[in-house]
Amino acid sequence: MKYGDTGYKFYIMMEGAVGVLLPTRGATGDKTVEHEVATLAAGDCFGELALLNDQRRSASILCKSA
Repeated sequence: MKYGDTGYKFYIMMEGAVGVLLPTRGATGDKTVEHEVATLAAGDCFGELALLNDQRRSASILCKSA
């Protein structure tokens, strides 16, 4: 899932790992890059903020291992 997407699902990690990425401005301020701020693994969950607050996704998720 990508930052800014419409959220309509909640996820519970059964196995593997994912990275949580937030957009940040580059050093020159003209380019946005994603920076990994956390790693989630089995037993963790994500996606609830968009559902609870009726907002767009506040972070991107990247699969690190299955």
